[in-house]
Amino acid sequence: MAFWRDDLLAVNGYNEAFSGWGREDSEIAVRLYRYGLKRREHPFMACCYHLWHPDNSRDTLTYNDRILEDTMKSHSFRCSLGIDKDSSVQ
Repeated sequence: MAFWRDDLLAVNGYNEAFSGWGREDSEIAVRLYRYGLKRREHPFMACCYHLWHPDNSRDTLTYNDRILEDTMKSHSFRCSLGIDKDSSVQ
């Protein structure tokens, strides 16, 4: 997933309320769509690498599902616990 910096700042970045494994990419996608961005695909036009790492615990998946569900019910495209909690990012 990639997006312009200004779009990431507009939705306040990734929601740092997530814990452990899962749903943070889906949640930011919901907010980016709500912000007005559209999905674009460019198959075979960019290299993508994913570094191997051990899986994170999925013990908090139910909690993360609840955050995603709340975002989907909300009318906001910004999360409250994101980039702007650090005032040095503008």
